[in-house]
Amino acid sequence: MHLFLKFHGAFWRTVSVTDAQLLLAIVVSGLSGVDASILYLSGSEDDSQRTFGIYESFGTAGLLSAAAIYMVFIEEDYRAAGFLTVISYGMALILSFGLKEVKAIQKDKKISFGHSFTVLKETLFNRRLLFLVAGIALFREVNQTITVFFNQLQYTKAGMSVKLISGVYILMTLSGLVSVFSARLTKKLKPRFFGTMLFAACAFSCLLLAFTRNPFISVLGVLFIRVCFSLLSPLGAELQNKAITTSDRATALSMSTMIMDLLAVFTNLVFGKLADFDLSTAMCFGGFLCIVGIGLYWNGLKRT
Repeated sequence: MHLFLKFHGAFWRTVSVTDAQLLLAIVVSGLSGVDASILYLSGSEDDSQRTFGIYESFGTAGLLSAAAIYMVFIEEDYRAAGFLTVISYGMALILSFGLKEVKAIQKDKKISFGHSFTVLKETLFNRRLLFLVAGIALFREVNQTITVFFNQLQYTKAGMSVKLISGVYILMTLSGLVSVFSARLTKKLKPRFFGTMLFAACAFSCLLLAFTRNPFISVLGVLFIRVCFSLLSPLGAELQNKAITTSDRATALSMSTMIMDLLAVFTNLVFGKLADFDLSTAMCFGGFLCIVGIGLYWNGLKRT
Protein backbone atom coordinates (compact mmCIF):
# COMPACT_ATOMS: atom_id res chain seq x y z
CA MET A 1 0.00 0.00 0.00
CA HIS A 2 2.82 2.36 0.89
CA LEU A 3 4.52 1.67 -2.44
CA PHE A 4 1.25 2.22 -4.30
CA LEU A 5 0.65 5.59 -2.63
CA LYS A 6 4.24 6.60 -3.29
CA PHE A 7 3.91 5.68 -6.98
CA HIS A 8 0.51 7.41 -7.19
CA GLY A 9 1.93 10.65 -5.78
CA ALA A 10 4.99 10.53 -8.03
CA PHE A 11 2.80 9.93 -11.09
CA TRP A 12 0.59 12.95 -10.50
CA ARG A 13 3.60 15.16 -9.79
CA THR A 14 4.99 14.27 -13.23
CA VAL A 15 1.73 15.00 -15.07
CA SER A 16 1.35 18.71 -15.78
CA VAL A 17 -1.81 20.59 -16.63
CA THR A 18 -0.57 20.83 -20.22
CA ASP A 19 -0.21 17.04 -20.40
CA ALA A 20 -3.73 16.59 -19.07
CA GLN A 21 -5.16 19.07 -21.55
CA LEU A 22 -3.28 17.42 -24.42
CA LEU A 23 -4.65 14.01 -23.45
CA LEU A 24 -8.16 15.45 -23.16
CA ALA A 25 -7.83 17.07 -26.61
CA ILE A 26 -6.86 13.70 -28.14
CA VAL A 27 -9.85 12.00 -26.51
CA VAL A 28 -12.30 14.71 -27.58
CA SER A 29 -10.95 14.64 -31.15
CA GLY A 30 -11.39 10.87 -31.27
CA LEU A 31 -14.98 11.09 -30.06
CA SER A 32 -15.84 14.05 -32.29
CA GLY A 33 -18.85 13.17 -34.43
CA VAL A 34 -19.35 9.76 -32.83
CA ASP A 35 -22.05 10.90 -30.39
CA ALA A 36 -24.11 12.69 -33.05
CA SER A 37 -23.73 9.75 -35.43
CA ILE A 38 -24.92 7.20 -32.85
CA LEU A 39 -27.88 9.36 -31.82
CA TYR A 40 -28.93 9.96 -35.43
CA LEU A 41 -28.72 6.29 -36.45
CA SER A 42 -30.24 4.89 -33.25
CA GLY A 43 -33.73 6.28 -33.89
CA SER A 44 -35.92 7.18 -36.82
CA GLU A 45 -34.72 9.91 -39.15
CA ASP A 46 -37.85 12.00 -38.56
CA ASP A 47 -37.32 11.93 -34.79
CA SER A 48 -33.63 12.84 -34.76
CA GLN A 49 -34.10 16.53 -33.97
CA ARG A 50 -36.13 15.66 -30.88
CA THR A 51 -33.35 13.26 -29.85
CA PHE A 52 -30.69 15.95 -30.28
CA GLY A 53 -32.84 18.39 -28.29
CA ILE A 54 -33.10 15.97 -25.37
CA TYR A 55 -29.35 15.32 -25.62
CA GLU A 56 -28.59 19.06 -25.40
CA SER A 57 -30.97 19.46 -22.44
CA PHE A 58 -29.33 16.57 -20.59
CA GLY A 59 -25.97 18.26 -21.12
CA THR A 60 -27.29 21.46 -19.55
CA ALA A 61 -28.86 19.52 -16.68
CA GLY A 62 -25.51 17.80 -16.08
CA LEU A 63 -23.74 21.16 -15.99
CA LEU A 64 -26.23 22.48 -13.44
CA SER A 65 -25.87 19.35 -11.31
CA ALA A 66 -22.08 19.61 -11.37
CA ALA A 67 -22.25 23.29 -10.39
CA ALA A 68 -24.59 22.49 -7.49
CA ILE A 69 -22.31 19.69 -6.22
CA TYR A 70 -19.29 21.98 -6.53
CA MET A 71 -20.92 24.78 -4.52
CA VAL A 72 -22.35 22.56 -1.77
CA PHE A 73 -19.75 19.82 -1.27
CA ILE A 74 -16.45 20.77 -2.93
CA GLU A 75 -16.00 24.55 -2.68
CA GLU A 76 -12.20 25.05 -2.95
CA ASP A 77 -11.11 21.40 -2.73
CA TYR A 78 -9.66 21.02 -6.23
CA ARG A 79 -8.38 17.50 -5.59
CA ALA A 80 -11.91 16.37 -4.76
CA ALA A 81 -13.15 18.11 -7.92
CA GLY A 82 -10.57 16.24 -10.00
CA PHE A 83 -11.42 12.94 -8.32
CA LEU A 84 -15.16 13.36 -8.96
CA THR A 85 -14.38 14.22 -12.59
CA VAL A 86 -12.50 10.93 -12.93
CA ILE A 87 -15.43 9.08 -11.34
CA SER A 88 -17.93 10.65 -13.76
CA TYR A 89 -15.79 9.78 -16.79
CA GLY A 90 -15.38 6.25 -15.43
CA MET A 91 -19.15 5.87 -15.13
CA ALA A 92 -19.53 7.12 -18.70
CA LEU A 93 -16.98 4.51 -19.83
CA ILE A 94 -18.92 1.72 -18.11
CA LEU A 95 -22.23 2.89 -19.61
CA SER A 96 -20.68 3.00 -23.09
CA PHE A 97 -20.28 -0.80 -23.00
CA GLY A 98 -24.08 -1.01 -23.08
CA LEU A 99 -24.29 0.77 -26.44
CA LYS A 100 -25.45 -1.35 -29.36
CA GLU A 101 -23.95 -1.19 -32.84
CA VAL A 102 -26.20 1.11 -34.86
CA LYS A 103 -25.46 -0.48 -38.23
CA ALA A 104 -23.98 -3.65 -39.66
CA ILE A 105 -20.20 -3.70 -39.65
CA GLN A 106 -18.60 -4.19 -43.04
CA LYS A 107 -15.85 -6.67 -42.19
CA ASP A 108 -14.17 -6.39 -45.56
CA LYS A 109 -13.92 -2.63 -45.28
CA LYS A 110 -10.39 -1.34 -44.73
CA ILE A 111 -9.88 1.93 -42.91
CA SER A 112 -6.77 3.67 -44.19
CA PHE A 113 -5.36 7.13 -44.77
CA GLY A 114 -6.56 6.95 -48.36
CA HIS A 115 -10.07 6.13 -47.21
CA SER A 116 -10.06 9.08 -44.80
CA PHE A 117 -8.87 11.33 -47.62
CA THR A 118 -11.78 10.12 -49.77
CA VAL A 119 -14.24 10.98 -47.01
CA LEU A 120 -12.60 14.40 -46.64
CA LYS A 121 -12.94 15.01 -50.39
CA GLU A 122 -16.60 13.98 -50.33
CA THR A 123 -17.22 16.31 -47.39
CA LEU A 124 -15.47 19.28 -49.01
CA PHE A 125 -17.40 18.81 -52.27
CA ASN A 126 -20.73 18.45 -50.48
CA ARG A 127 -21.90 22.03 -50.98
CA ARG A 128 -25.12 21.56 -49.05
CA LEU A 129 -23.22 20.34 -46.00
CA LEU A 130 -20.58 23.07 -46.28
CA PHE A 131 -23.16 25.86 -46.43
CA LEU A 132 -25.00 24.47 -43.41
CA VAL A 133 -21.79 23.92 -41.45
CA ALA A 134 -20.51 27.43 -42.20
CA GLY A 135 -23.81 29.10 -41.29
CA ILE A 136 -24.21 27.19 -38.04
CA ALA A 137 -20.52 27.74 -37.22
CA LEU A 138 -20.95 31.51 -37.46
CA PHE A 139 -24.00 31.36 -35.19
CA ARG A 140 -22.11 29.12 -32.76
CA GLU A 141 -19.17 31.51 -32.51
CA VAL A 142 -21.43 34.53 -31.99
CA ASN A 143 -23.16 32.66 -29.18
CA GLN A 144 -19.90 31.42 -27.65
CA THR A 145 -18.14 34.79 -27.82
CA ILE A 146 -20.99 36.95 -26.52
CA THR A 147 -22.57 34.65 -23.92
CA VAL A 148 -19.24 33.43 -22.48
CA PHE A 149 -16.68 36.23 -22.98
CA PHE A 150 -18.36 39.52 -23.83
CA ASN A 151 -21.34 39.16 -21.50
CA GLN A 152 -19.41 40.22 -18.39
CA LEU A 153 -17.97 43.22 -20.23
CA GLN A 154 -21.49 44.17 -21.30
CA TYR A 155 -22.88 43.74 -17.77
CA THR A 156 -20.06 45.82 -16.32
CA LYS A 157 -20.70 48.52 -18.92
CA ALA A 158 -24.34 48.48 -17.82
CA GLY A 159 -23.30 49.01 -14.18
CA MET A 160 -24.32 45.59 -12.84
CA SER A 161 -22.84 44.26 -9.58
CA VAL A 162 -20.86 41.01 -9.29
CA LYS A 163 -23.66 39.43 -7.24
CA LEU A 164 -26.24 40.29 -9.89
CA ILE A 165 -23.99 38.97 -12.66
CA SER A 166 -23.69 35.65 -10.78
CA GLY A 167 -27.48 35.36 -10.63
CA VAL A 168 -27.77 36.10 -14.34
CA TYR A 169 -25.23 33.35 -15.08
CA ILE A 170 -27.55 30.79 -13.45
CA LEU A 171 -30.43 32.09 -15.59
CA MET A 172 -28.31 31.77 -18.75
CA THR A 173 -27.39 28.20 -17.91
CA LEU A 174 -31.02 27.27 -17.24
CA SER A 175 -32.05 28.76 -20.58
CA GLY A 176 -30.12 25.99 -22.35
CA LEU A 177 -32.91 23.59 -21.35
CA VAL A 178 -35.18 25.11 -24.04
CA SER A 179 -33.41 22.95 -26.66
CA VAL A 180 -35.91 20.19 -25.84
CA PHE A 181 -38.62 22.31 -27.54
CA SER A 182 -36.66 22.72 -30.79
CA ALA A 183 -38.29 19.81 -32.66
CA ARG A 184 -41.82 20.86 -31.73
CA LEU A 185 -41.28 24.46 -32.85
CA THR A 186 -39.58 23.37 -36.09
CA LYS A 187 -42.52 21.11 -36.91
CA LYS A 188 -44.93 24.03 -36.51
CA LEU A 189 -42.86 26.74 -38.21
CA LYS A 190 -40.85 24.63 -40.74
CA PRO A 191 -37.01 24.53 -40.84
CA ARG A 192 -36.50 27.45 -43.23
CA PHE A 193 -38.68 29.96 -41.39
CA PHE A 194 -37.70 28.80 -37.89
CA GLY A 195 -33.97 28.80 -38.62
CA THR A 196 -34.16 32.21 -40.31
CA MET A 197 -36.11 33.59 -37.36
CA LEU A 198 -33.42 32.39 -34.94
CA PHE A 199 -30.58 33.89 -37.00
CA ALA A 200 -32.48 37.18 -37.32
CA ALA A 201 -33.30 37.29 -33.59
CA CYS A 202 -29.63 36.74 -32.79
CA ALA A 203 -28.58 39.54 -35.17
CA PHE A 204 -31.14 41.89 -33.61
CA SER A 205 -29.90 40.99 -30.11
CA CYS A 206 -26.30 41.78 -31.11
CA LEU A 207 -27.32 45.21 -32.39
CA LEU A 208 -29.37 45.76 -29.24
CA LEU A 209 -26.32 45.03 -27.09
CA ALA A 210 -24.17 47.32 -29.23
CA PHE A 211 -26.27 50.39 -28.48
CA THR A 212 -27.48 49.92 -24.91
CA ARG A 213 -26.19 50.48 -21.40
CA ASN A 214 -29.43 49.38 -19.76
CA PRO A 215 -28.92 46.37 -17.42
CA PHE A 216 -32.30 44.79 -18.21
CA ILE A 217 -31.88 45.10 -21.98
CA SER A 218 -28.30 43.80 -21.71
CA VAL A 219 -29.45 40.66 -19.88
CA LEU A 220 -32.34 40.23 -22.31
CA GLY A 221 -30.05 40.55 -25.33
CA VAL A 222 -27.57 37.95 -24.09
CA LEU A 223 -30.44 35.67 -23.03
CA PHE A 224 -32.01 35.85 -26.51
CA ILE A 225 -28.72 34.82 -28.12
CA ARG A 226 -28.36 31.88 -25.74
CA VAL A 227 -31.97 30.73 -26.25
CA CYS A 228 -31.77 31.09 -30.04
CA PHE A 229 -28.64 28.97 -30.28
CA SER A 230 -30.08 26.34 -27.91
CA LEU A 231 -33.08 26.03 -30.23
CA LEU A 232 -30.98 26.02 -33.42
CA SER A 233 -28.43 23.44 -32.23
CA PRO A 234 -30.70 20.33 -32.49
CA LEU A 235 -32.07 21.52 -35.84
CA GLY A 236 -28.56 22.12 -37.14
CA ALA A 237 -27.43 18.67 -36.00
CA GLU A 238 -30.32 17.02 -37.84
CA LEU A 239 -29.77 19.02 -41.04
CA GLN A 240 -26.04 18.22 -41.05
CA ASN A 241 -26.73 14.51 -40.64
CA LYS A 242 -29.27 14.57 -43.47
CA ALA A 243 -26.79 16.36 -45.72
CA ILE A 244 -24.10 13.68 -45.29
CA THR A 245 -23.84 11.34 -48.27
CA THR A 246 -20.96 9.08 -47.17
CA SER A 247 -21.55 5.96 -45.08
CA ASP A 248 -18.79 7.04 -42.68
CA ARG A 249 -21.05 9.47 -40.86
CA ALA A 250 -18.88 9.88 -37.76
CA THR A 251 -15.82 10.75 -39.86
CA ALA A 252 -17.78 13.27 -41.93
CA LEU A 253 -19.21 14.88 -38.78
CA SER A 254 -15.74 15.03 -37.26
CA MET A 255 -14.46 16.81 -40.37
CA SER A 256 -17.42 19.19 -40.21
CA THR A 257 -16.42 20.03 -36.65
CA MET A 258 -12.87 20.64 -37.86
CA ILE A 259 -14.19 23.10 -40.47
CA MET A 260 -16.20 24.86 -37.75
CA ASP A 261 -13.10 25.15 -35.58
CA LEU A 262 -11.10 26.64 -38.45
CA LEU A 263 -13.80 29.26 -38.95
CA ALA A 264 -13.73 29.90 -35.21
CA VAL A 265 -10.03 30.80 -35.39
CA PHE A 266 -10.83 33.59 -37.84
CA THR A 267 -13.92 34.92 -36.05
CA ASN A 268 -12.21 34.84 -32.65
CA LEU A 269 -9.29 36.88 -33.95
CA VAL A 270 -11.62 39.51 -35.43
CA PHE A 271 -13.84 39.56 -32.33
CA GLY A 272 -10.78 40.04 -30.11
CA LYS A 273 -9.32 42.88 -32.18
CA LEU A 274 -12.67 44.68 -32.41
CA ALA A 275 -13.35 44.28 -28.67
CA ASP A 276 -9.96 45.82 -27.89
CA PHE A 277 -11.01 48.80 -29.97
CA ASP A 278 -14.68 49.06 -28.96
CA LEU A 279 -17.13 46.51 -27.51
CA SER A 280 -20.08 47.95 -29.45
CA THR A 281 -18.22 47.43 -32.74
CA ALA A 282 -17.58 43.80 -31.78
CA MET A 283 -21.29 43.34 -31.06
CA CYS A 284 -22.15 44.79 -34.48
CA PHE A 285 -19.73 42.31 -36.05
CA GLY A 286 -21.68 39.54 -34.32
CA GLY A 287 -24.87 40.84 -35.93
CA PHE A 288 -23.13 40.92 -39.33
CA LEU A 289 -22.04 37.27 -38.94
CA CYS A 290 -25.63 36.25 -38.18
CA ILE A 291 -26.88 37.99 -41.33
CA VAL A 292 -24.20 36.21 -43.39
CA GLY A 293 -25.27 33.02 -41.63
CA ILE A 294 -28.83 33.45 -42.93
CA GLY A 295 -27.57 33.42 -46.52
CA LEU A 296 -25.45 30.33 -45.90
CA TYR A 297 -28.34 28.59 -44.15
CA TRP A 298 -30.72 29.28 -47.06
CA ASN A 299 -28.17 27.98 -49.58
CA GLY A 300 -27.81 24.80 -47.54
CA LEU A 301 -31.56 24.26 -47.49
CA LYS A 302 -31.86 24.91 -51.24
CA ARG A 303 -29.88 21.75 -51.88
CA THR A 304 -32.17 19.56 -49.77
